[in-house]
Amino acid sequence: MLYSPLVEQAMRFAAAAHEAQRRKGTDIPYLTHLAGVALILSRGGFDDDDILAAALLHDAVEDTQVTTGEIEALFGSRVAERVTAVSEVKHDEEGVALPWRHRKEEHVARLRSEPVEARAIALADKIHNVGTLLDDLVADATAWTRFSTPPAEQLWYHDSIIDAIGDEPRLMRLKEEYRTLLERLRMLATE
Repeated sequence: MLYSPLVEQAMRFAAAAHEAQRRKGTDIPYLTHLAGVALILSRGGFDDDDILAAALLHDAVEDTQVTTGEIEALFGSRVAERVTAVSEVKHDEEGVALPWRHRKEEHVARLRSEPVEARAIALADKIHNVGTLLDDLVADATAWTRFSTPPAEQLWYHDSIIDAIGDEPRLMRLKEEYRTLLERLRMLATE
């Protein structure tokens, strides 16, 4: 079946949840990132409806007021589990923002033990992020300034993700794409 009501529902829900958000430092609607992640997964051989729905919703809990419970109620436990698996914990129990490095280390540590589908979503997310950053850097060398974290720290994080993904055969195509983009980013970071 080419049309998926679940994926359509996830796209509409994500569009509403992220309606006011834009890609960092741009006027580009955030939904383009979510759709890009789903497209990368589909092209990478992960086209199960639950995975694609989770890809479209992967930043909803992390970056909006949406809760895991809402996602589970609307999209089921498999989608909610995958969204939870790839969501960063940005605040402590008192609501205080956690430092960037702490969040990233915790995220990488969790990814190591997540199911292959969650690691695939994480890879597709990073592929899209690095790919769009490369496009932006080609157009404007100052695009790095959108981020509060210096390039060396960002590269450390991406290298850590590569390591955390492991050697799961189903992830190799995505992992190699990520490595290729990351090497291009590394070259631009040192220029």
